[in-house]
Amino acid sequence: IHDALNDYVTCGATCVAAHDLRRLISKLNKVSEDSERTGFDEQFEVLQCICQTTSSDDNTYAKKETIAQKNRYSDRYPYSSKHLIISGKSRESGQGYINASPVQSYSNPRAFI
Repeated sequence: IHDALNDYVTCGATCVAAHDLRRLISKLNKVSEDSERTGFDEQFEVLQCICQTTSSDDNTYAKKETIAQKNRYSDRYPYSSKHLIISGKSRESGQGYINASPVQSYSNPRAFI
């Protein structure tokens, strides 16, 4: 309960009904005239304030030439120490790489984004 309350106090209401998801994504993609940033940029800033930070060098694996093509975005990488490996695939060959990082929450301690 503590984690749920802390999430709410820090981030506000974060639950989104499925039928509202497209509208929310569209809203977060828009650039604010005041800040000249998207809603996603603002949300990531909040996340950086409340999450443990690591050095930017920690995402070197995701930037490798053989791996980089698998990243959806060229400016967002999972941390090398935290990224997920597909079971039964080789990390060295890059076959087991997906651009995802584990996240823990009060409702699902084994989720990933």
